[in-house]
Amino acid sequence: MSRDGRAIIVAGVAVLLLRLSLTDQYLQYVKASMRPWLVISGLLLAALALYDIVASWRADEAAPPSDADEASALGHDHGSGGCGGDEVETEHVHGLLPWALLVPFVVVFAVGPSPLGSYMADRQPTRYTDAIAAGELDGGDLGGGLDPASYPGLPPAVDGVVELRIDEFVSRALLDPNRSMDGALIRVVGFVTSADSGDGNSFRLARFKLSCCAADGFAIALRILDADQRPANDTWLAVEGYWVPPEGTAEIEEFRAVTITEIEEPSNPYL
Repeated sequence: MSRDGRAIIVAGVAVLLLRLSLTDQYLQYVKASMRPWLVISGLLLAALALYDIVASWRADEAAPPSDADEASALGHDHGSGGCGGDEVETEHVHGLLPWALLVPFVVVFAVGPSPLGSYMADRQPTRYTDAIAAGELDGGDLGGGLDPASYPGLPPAVDGVVELRIDEFVSRALLDPNRSMDGALIRVVGFVTSADSGDGNSFRLARFKLSCCAADGFAIALRILDADQRPANDTWLAVEGYWVPPEGTAEIEEFRAVTITEIEEPSNPYL
C-alpha cells in the first residue's frame, strides 16, 4: 500500500475517533472514563496522517522523472505489447483500495450506533445474581462485604425517593445484611427486555454494565411487578416502587412498581 493510501486510512480513523469522542456517541462503545484516551489517540493518528501526506508530497517533488514518464511526455510508445495498459489498470485498482477500506468508517460516521439492548440481554447465559453468588462478579462498588457495620447505607432521598442504579439495587438485594432497601421508595432506570418473567404484566428492566467497552457488557435485570401493561422491548422507563424481600419469592431482585414513566434513552446507556 502506498504512503498516500495509508494516510487516507489513518486520517479516516482519526476523524472517526475525534467525532465520536467529542460528542456523546463514544458512550455507545466504551465507558465515560475512556474519553481522554480516545481524544489523544485521534489527535496522534491525525498527526501521523498529516506527516505521511507531507512526506509523500516531498518525495514526489524530489524524485527525478522516470524513463516511462519521459517517454509518456514525448508521446513515444516503445512496443510494450499492451502491458502498459495492465500496469495502469493495476495502479488504478490500488488507488481505489484505500477508499474502499474507508467504507466501514463512513458507515459508522453516517449511521449512529445503537447501544446493547434486549436482544443481547435475553441471550446472556448467566444472570447477574448467579454470577455474584458464584464469585464471578464482586456485586458492584458498594464495598463493606457482608459486615453490617461497614456496609453503606442508602443514598439520601430526594422528594421522598431514593435513586439507585440497577446494579446497586440487585447487589443490595443479594448482599446487604442490613436490608436497607426494605420499605424505602426507590427509583430505577432501565430498558424493557423480553425475557420470560412470569405471568401477567410483569417484565424485566435491565441495563448493561461495562468493565471497559461494550464487548464485555453484562446485562443486569430486575423483575418489575404490578405493571398496568407490559411495555415494548427496549423502551426506557423510570420506575418508582418498593423492593420485594425474598421470603416466598422466586427471585430476590423483584420490584413492586408504584409509578412507571417512559423516558428518552439516556446519553450514557451503560453503567
